Amino acid sequence: MLNEADDWLLFTSKTKDDEYHASAFYNRAQAWEILLNLAVSDHYVRETLRNILHEADKYLADQQDSPEP
Repeated sequence: MLNEADDWLLFTSKTKDDEYHASAFYNRAQAWEILLNLAVSDHYVRETLRNILHEADKYLADQQDSPEP
């Protein structure tokens, strides 16, 4: 699940024990470093980021393939 606002992103994931794992990323210069460090150290953050980037690539490809009205 991904919630988005102007100044932060919140990633959450549900474990098999119905516990939630949440990470917030702030829209500042340090945000990219925080995101990279979390992705390197946390499998769930890395997979969430990988899925978001994959979906963004698919969306952009679909937009290029779609004829404009």
